[in-house]
Amino acid sequence: MEAICKVGDGPGAELLEVPIPRCKEGEVLIEVEEAAICASDLQLFHWRPSVQGQTFPYPLVMGHEYVGWVREVGSGVAGFAPGDYVAGETHIPCLACHYCDTGRMHICANLGIVGRTHDGCFARYLAVSPWAVRKIPARLPGAVLLEPLGVAIHAIQQAGVQEKAVVILGCGPIGLMAAAAAKRLGALQVIAISRTPAKLARAASLGADITINSQQQDPVEAVWDATWGLGADVVLEMSGSRTAFKQGLGMLRKQGAMVAVGNLDGPVEIDVLQDIVLQEKRLMGIFGRCMWQTWDTAVALVRQGDLDLTSFISDVYPLQEFQAAFAQAAGSMSKILLRP
Repeated sequence: MEAICKVGDGPGAELLEVPIPRCKEGEVLIEVEEAAICASDLQLFHWRPSVQGQTFPYPLVMGHEYVGWVREVGSGVAGFAPGDYVAGETHIPCLACHYCDTGRMHICANLGIVGRTHDGCFARYLAVSPWAVRKIPARLPGAVLLEPLGVAIHAIQQAGVQEKAVVILGCGPIGLMAAAAAKRLGALQVIAISRTPAKLARAASLGADITINSQQQDPVEAVWDATWGLGADVVLEMSGSRTAFKQGLGMLRKQGAMVAVGNLDGPVEIDVLQDIVLQEKRLMGIFGRCMWQTWDTAVALVRQGDLDLTSFISDVYPLQEFQAAFAQAAGSMSKILLRP
């Protein structure tokens, strides 16, 4: 089969002919219907600082956001059958560490990651642990994007947004999903911040109450003005910008919560005493999705018609045109799909 592979350190990827994976004991074989390009795929493709220094099993089939069908079930696997419609969870837990034992498999101490430590979904087939697969209702519209929607929902649930003023820093696909989901999950006020007018217009169409162009005004001052001098209860940092990260702390009111989601390319200097301790602010990170509470919320939002995931998809490319697909995905507010 053809697969988009990372073949070594440095920028780029190649389309290679690789063997169809065998379904070993404790695995399921998935036929990929379609896959989506994630910002983290772009970081690996362009060899950004956030991935440099990591070790990858080359040649590595890239990709982790997908939807497809179970075609084969290995021995020892329960709960799946050929023909099941599934989406990828990305995380591969060990099921034996302290975090797995206490219901936090998504931050497993020995965590495997589809498309990073294990071959991914930019191919016709992948074989993977059933713990990295989620069975979903047949033909759920836009199901290929349930995984990134789950990231947005995890950030929202971690902070708690009900009846609160929420700032979304960065309006890429996950930031826009967060703007939409926060409003539907009870946020009193959603403020979206970006440098791109088209992204701000899209955020407004999804439910953002206020949009702020960070190139035209000071976003910190604008948030304080928009919240009647109180500051934001919650800031969701989705941009991966070090400047935005520091600005996010400045937007928070006392005892506010900031959730770091974006992958920064380097360290950020913070005045812990002034910015955190004396104001009792909370700073937390999230990684992926909770298994499986986040998925239940994501599927419910889509099934009930509260969120149209298909509206986040702009173009579909065959694997052979992955270079053009990756170029379009860079900086896009929409998701670009690949179809084997």
